Amino acid sequence: MLNKINLSRFVSPEIESFLKHGSVFFIGQLAIQGIMFFSIPIYTRFLSVEEYGIINLFTAAVSFFAILYGLQLYGSVGRYDLEKKKDFPEFLGTTFIMLFIAFIVEGGIFFIFKVQIAKFFEISSNVFLFVLFLCAFQVFFQIYANLLVVRKKSVNYAILSTVRALFLVGLPIPIMLLFNFNKYMAVIYGQIIGTIIVASYSIYRLLKETKWSFRLDFVKYSLNYNIPAIPGALAGFILNTFDRIIIAQLTTVEKTGLYSLAFNIGMVVNIFSGALFSAWAPLFIEKMDNKEYKNIVSITNICTDLMILGGICVSLFAKEIIFLMAPGQYQAATDIIPVIVLGYIFLYYSNLYSFHTSYRKEKIIFISLNVLIVGGIKLFLNYSLIPIYGYKIAAFTTAGLFLVLLFLQYWVARFLLKEDVIKLIPFFKKVAFALIFVIGVMSILKISNNLSPLARDVSFVNICIKILSICIWIYFSLSRSGILRFGRKFKKIA
Repeated sequence: MLNKINLSRFVSPEIESFLKHGSVFFIGQLAIQGIMFFSIPIYTRFLSVEEYGIINLFTAAVSFFAILYGLQLYGSVGRYDLEKKKDFPEFLGTTFIMLFIAFIVEGGIFFIFKVQIAKFFEISSNVFLFVLFLCAFQVFFQIYANLLVVRKKSVNYAILSTVRALFLVGLPIPIMLLFNFNKYMAVIYGQIIGTIIVASYSIYRLLKETKWSFRLDFVKYSLNYNIPAIPGALAGFILNTFDRIIIAQLTTVEKTGLYSLAFNIGMVVNIFSGALFSAWAPLFIEKMDNKEYKNIVSITNICTDLMILGGICVSLFAKEIIFLMAPGQYQAATDIIPVIVLGYIFLYYSNLYSFHTSYRKEKIIFISLNVLIVGGIKLFLNYSLIPIYGYKIAAFTTAGLFLVLLFLQYWVARFLLKEDVIKLIPFFKKVAFALIFVIGVMSILKISNNLSPLARDVSFVNICIKILSICIWIYFSLSRSGILRFGRKFKKIA
């Protein structure tokens, strides 16, 4: 493990910190995403395409109300903790009281309009009540997990998040096997039980450092930090998740299930993005405070190379992945996975610039405005185009608008706020080379398929070509970025 290696002999302290915590965050995120990813073949074999669609609509509703239900207060807790003030226990106590008030007021409003809200999300009103219940408990896990990230307690974060993922995926399985009711309800029950268990532990840990207080200056701090972020978070929900609801509204729940499967597989690149950002964000704040911009650039370049590598792997092996993940009736959505992957690479780089903006706490509203603009355009395009071109067009609008968002976030950070940000041209060069590379490999595969008369020979040769291609990309791309050079230097000295 990197935590047990004296990396200071080879790299700067900043890179050492990033590699140590980043390796643990990465392994933890890999375990979490791996657990969630390998739940796909379980659910797709237990559930029909329609039931799988219902589960994804339930998940979409949870994502939406997790933004509103609790006012995003978990974000300000982590930010205040980074300021290293002695009154943090009182701040935490004030946050708990604010959450209690928010749950009562918002919960009452949502309950009154539960039928209308449930109809909009294409779920039943009873299922909607479970959405609110899940969101309420989930907030406490988010607060505690956010504190672990900003405090660089990467091992604790990895363990807690992995246990949570195991509960969310594992508990529905025995419920589906033991009880005789709708299979999708078994998934919902299992997720609620798992969330309660993890949230209870999080509350226990948080209460140990909480001092009950209710200070108006803390309320103002939290609201000033969180409220401007809510429109952006809602627009982010529109960009990432709302497609599924629109597809259910305009087509069928079965099409929602197909699109959701392709989207869930395409989002595997978030294994890299989430893990790398968890280690990158605290280091970014430290380096910005000290105006050490070159260190930020060097680490970001490594992160970008890893993101593109992950995108290439998922794109080339999309057919094999979806073959292993789901029965034949799910195969129709294979061809949109590379498009989804490309969109998430654009989103990753967009988030780099949004970090520059959010660093200026009072300027965070610009992030929300940009995402809100792009989210509004996406709503218009999807409601207009899906009835004409079908559900797959949603993948193309998502990728295109993530690119638009990237330009908007860059413009705000670079020209409006005058920040010394990472340049765009090197990123687009890398993406362009990656696209040419993937298209070239796909062309070789097509030629290979035409030359081989046997399906099994085609599959074997295709896999060999893909593996060899990825190895070539790793050598030339990562050796240029410095990762392999570091590895060779470490091996030589050791």
